[in-house]
Parts: sequence; structure tokens; C-alpha cells
Amino acid sequence: MTQTKRAAPVLAHRNSPADEKHCNAFRPPLFYHERGCKSMKISKLLRHGAENAISAATLCRLAETTPRRLRHYISMERAAGAEILYQPGGHGGYFLPSLDVEQAQRERLAFYNVMRSRAIGTFKTLRPVAQSLGIPAGQLAFDLSNDECQKEES
Repeated sequence: MTQTKRAAPVLAHRNSPADEKHCNAFRPPLFYHERGCKSMKISKLLRHGAENAISAATLCRLAETTPRRLRHYISMERAAGAEILYQPGGHGGYFLPSLDVEQAQRERLAFYNVMRSRAIGTFKTLRPVAQSLGIPAGQLAFDLSNDECQKEES
């Protein structure tokens, strides 16, 4: 008789027992935008301070959603003005700024540096494509309006 082996859980090392306890304690609150798009307040699931960061995998389980949808919800909340910070790495994850003013500023600066570095990398990737399209360097235009609901409906 052959036994089937179960695959090892991916990224299981990133989820701490504290995340699991937090996962069982809360259910995500749903809300609706004025355009009728269903969304979720991820910020209601987060705790203050980088030391309380919750991994994306744990947040996905909490919100009962996919990683892509989680990033979408976070993006929408950020566009509405929420300060949802992220710390990369093995003990990283999403969190709200610390309640300690000085610590919160350090967390914001670290998040700013991570996002700035990612943006610069993206622009460097776009440069050769823009050049081949005849778009001069430094002349990229972005529409920063929040029309996510319209994109989903089409």
C-alpha cells in the first residue's frame, strides 16, 4: 500500500504563534464604496508598531482572501489616506505606525525608503521600454486618481 506524502507548508516559518492567536480573534469587517464595490478594511486587522507586524499569509487567512486581493485592499486603503506600513523580511509584515511618536517616525522612514527603492527599480526597468517607444526620460505621466472600482467593473 502506497502512502501519499503531504507537501510541506510554504512559508510556515513566517507565521508566529501570535499571528495565529490574532487570526482566531478577529473577523474582517466588510464595507462598500460609494460606487458599489465590495471591499475590506484590512487596517482594522492590524496592530500598531513594527514589532506587531502581521505576515501577508496570515492576513490572507484572516481576510479569507488571496494575496493579490489583499494587496488590492491595502492599496485602496492607502489611496484613501490610511497609513498601512510594511516591513520586508522574515519577521516583516503589515502594521500601523507605532503609538510612540519617535518610533512611528522611524517606522515611516523605513517604509518610505523601501517603497522609494522599489519605485526607482521600477523606473529603471521602464527606461529602455520608454526609450524604444520614443518617450523621453523623465516624461512619464501617471494618473493617480483612485478609479480602481471602474477597472474591476469592465
